[in-house]
Amino acid sequence: MITILVIMDMWALEDIMTLPLDEQQLDVICQQAVFHLKYEDSNIRCKQLLLWLIDLNFKSSAFGLLFSNECIQIERDQDFLIKVLESGCCNEVMWEVLHYLKENDIELKILAKLLLAVCKYLSDAHMKYLINELLSCVVRLFRLGKDDADILKKCLDIWDDIYRSNPLAVQPFTDLLEHS
Repeated sequence: MITILVIMDMWALEDIMTLPLDEQQLDVICQQAVFHLKYEDSNIRCKQLLLWLIDLNFKSSAFGLLFSNECIQIERDQDFLIKVLESGCCNEVMWEVLHYLKENDIELKILAKLLLAVCKYLSDAHMKYLINELLSCVVRLFRLGKDDADILKKCLDIWDDIYRSNPLAVQPFTDLLEHS
């Protein structure tokens, strides 16, 4: 109910922030905000709620549902998604984003920005789990953007990020690019 009051602009987000909410209540808020994110009239308020939860370092499996039922629209919500990715709030989001980017046609500049955001978060432990998905997305970006110097530069920036966090990952990445 709290989420709906905020979404309908009947209650300020600042009011929620003062409430002594437990984990279960925060999870319900997260689930409802993710679900209502897809609607234009509630999109901004849902983003505010979700970013507040991220600022609290709240972890919820509901974040992994951002790509279910078209809750998030990449073009509209790209800045929000970059904040979510850079927060490292949940591995499910990383996996879902990479899978979505690999399977869908995304404007190249947006694709590059999202992949850079993923790379900023990844550490050695996370890289092993997501490396194949990430490499597939970067190779796809490289192939699609081969005539765009800015896109190729972004591919190299991503390569640098991968190298800094996991030097052993560079060889398969280089092999994939050479065979592109």
